Amino acid sequence: MLQFVELNVFVTLKKNLHFQHAPELISKMLKKAGEIQEEKFVFSNLGKADDNGYFLDKGNFKLRSLDDVLIEDFVKGLQNYEDEFFKVDYIIETTSQFKKINSVYTLNPVFLKMENDLFWTFRYSGDINEYIRLIQEDLIDKFELYFEEKIKLKEPFIKFINFKNEKPFTYIKDGKKCFGYKIYFEPKDDDISQILSFISISNGLGHLNEEVGGGFSNILR
Repeated sequence: MLQFVELNVFVTLKKNLHFQHAPELISKMLKKAGEIQEEKFVFSNLGKADDNGYFLDKGNFKLRSLDDVLIEDFVKGLQNYEDEFFKVDYIIETTSQFKKINSVYTLNPVFLKMENDLFWTFRYSGDINEYIRLIQEDLIDKFELYFEEKIKLKEPFIKFINFKNEKPFTYIKDGKKCFGYKIYFEPKDDDISQILSFISISNGLGHLNEEVGGGFSNILR
């Protein structure tokens, strides 16, 4: 049975963190705690920031993966974890099994790097077909990484897509700006489209999933 494991990690914040910078710091914590060699996970941001864009005092983020062994490593590494930014208070673990997905919405922006190393934006591209192609190619890569099986789609797995913001969100990684959009989409009903949609929930949409939590998503219905 296809399923993913989610860790809801509750932390004390030792410094006020801006929402644009917090994801990179979470990623560094996770990679240190989990001693990651093969990156197959995605995570959320710390919740709702204040009016100035900062997380204060307490927060929590969710971490997901189809790899239950990797999750076990994270649990061991995150228990009693503390660094200059975070102190882990407690962790709640849940499992979600594959089910039919009617629609998906992203909580973190989707970051898509194009061949020219620019991020897809309406300014630099605006080609919706290219946007869907980049998402689909990445999800197929993730499928093949897990299941070591090649798949091909003759048509896009998405039947409807809606961009939730006109101007891209900006996250910071290695001092550089990453541009992305929050989206809503409805997948097709065939088996492959549904599996790719489930992977978008378990491992994120687009690129930079492990680096800044890019494309962390939820099932709407």
